[in-house]
Amino acid sequence: MSETALDRVSRSLNLIPFLSKNPGLSIPEIAHRFDTTPTQISKDLSLLHMCGLPGYSHLELLDIDYEDPNYVSITDPQVLDRPRSLTQIEGLALVLGLSLLLDLTANEHEKEKIEKLQSRLSHSLSESHTRYVSIDNAVLESPFAIEISESIRENTTLTIRYLSATSDSESEREISPRSLNFRDGIGYVQALSLTDHAIRTFRLDRITSVTKSHSTLIGESITKSAQPSATSRIRLPREGFSFLEAHDEVVIDTDFDGAFYTVHLNIEPGEWLIRTLLALPYSAEVLDPSWLSSEVQERAQKALAQYKS
Repeated sequence: MSETALDRVSRSLNLIPFLSKNPGLSIPEIAHRFDTTPTQISKDLSLLHMCGLPGYSHLELLDIDYEDPNYVSITDPQVLDRPRSLTQIEGLALVLGLSLLLDLTANEHEKEKIEKLQSRLSHSLSESHTRYVSIDNAVLESPFAIEISESIRENTTLTIRYLSATSDSESEREISPRSLNFRDGIGYVQALSLTDHAIRTFRLDRITSVTKSHSTLIGESITKSAQPSATSRIRLPREGFSFLEAHDEVVIDTDFDGAFYTVHLNIEPGEWLIRTLLALPYSAEVLDPSWLSSEVQERAQKALAQYKS
């Protein structure tokens, strides 16, 4: 199998911490450890020798001694003396992705490799001092991730039963999933809701059932239907950045003038947005639509009146 540029970059980055911990090896020994040829290792060392921190003078170059092919050492590895590590989010994303791949492949050899890698990543995450959400819990709490992923790949529709976030009620929705992602162990599905012809975001833990459909949407109809039936614009103070982080899936555009954020939301103005704005611990101004601004003001005044009585 021919080597790609990505393979060479990956090996080169691993060479530095390896040689820092194992000085004095010969080029043939290093080549054997990395399953490549002595000629390729010599090329890698030559390339690495010319790499370094910004500034790019002789003072910033990696100090590697490989003139003697029987004794290779590194005097100054700079910031590359430790093996590369994944952040918690990167690790979780890889573990979840491997879980999906495991269900999609029928090749036993591939399954074995996926399971080994998944086990290593899960073990590393579980031993870290950061908050960890195991893949087992994620799958148990989000049992519909596989069906939704298949629907995205096949461009089919699903019928879901969904628990409301603001009331103790359940509704049935027909959706065409567009993307699936996880944040802090919680899954979110962005989908075209065929029920109300708008883009919606659904939490996996609020989906109680999923029924597959064999119907496939035509690309043109998706493009037309995916346009929001209405949007909203609000203005938030500097501390409103927390709102942008919590609801980034519905934020289309943001402009910050140094004191206020003007935020364009890809969401139908309605009950959820009204309650969310009223619950904010800071001031918020509705710019569009005008009726939403009036509704928020009216409800805020009624709430304040309760404290005066």
